[in-house]
Amino acid sequence: MPVALGILVAYGGLNEKEVPDCILVGELSLDGGVRGVRGALPVAIEARGRKISRLVVPELNAKEAAMVGGVEIYPVKSLLDVIRFVNTCNGILPLKVDSESLLSEAQQFLVDFKDVRGQHSAKRALKVAGARGHNILMIGRPSRLGQNHAGLAHAHDPAPLHVRRGPRDHQDSQCCRCARC
Repeated sequence: MPVALGILVAYGGLNEKEVPDCILVGELSLDGGVRGVRGALPVAIEARGRKISRLVVPELNAKEAAMVGGVEIYPVKSLLDVIRFVNTCNGILPLKVDSESLLSEAQQFLVDFKDVRGQHSAKRALKVAGARGHNILMIGRPSRLGQNHAGLAHAHDPAPLHVRRGPRDHQDSQCCRCARC
């Protein structure tokens, strides 16, 4: 997306040559849509650290980036949304999220990994594979280990999981190194 905006500036497609106090993040698809990117959370943290008040991100990453206070997050779906934002500075409202409700929603699991008794080597294998982003093949009938795999993520702050794995739905199974399990 930044390269496309640079080309638009060079050819006069934008009214403004600069967008002060704003960071634009996103990957432009061939159809003009803005695709999600990894690392929206650290970008928002860095923007706050550098006292940059506005962040334009893909709609897919908006909730993730909005977890950081002190930065207005503007979600966009397409390059046309970004052009309208740069030219008129309106049309897109900043996203407001309730971080407490999002975190509590992310912490609710129907089943929990700590309910599995014994199976220490199998639990360790699942923790290591999930923490490093590796696949794991489980042969045999379905077990509580596979069902409770999502319970590993509840002990840690979700921010590092977003940084490591990119934007994901909190209901997907994620794994971390958890000393409690």
